[in-house]
Amino acid sequence: MADNMLEYAQKMAEAARAGLAIERKRLQEILAERQRKQPAEPSQPSR
Repeated sequence: MADNMLEYAQKMAEAARAGLAIERKRLQEILAERQRKQPAEPSQPSR
């Protein structure tokens, strides 16, 4: 039983890491796209 739970937890962790990698890649693509669209405009300071 414990082996099954450990295997299940490991598979869940692997799936979570894969999901995070996909999200990270997508966010990097969004940031790169924004930088290409607005290279000459100064960024607004956040308050």
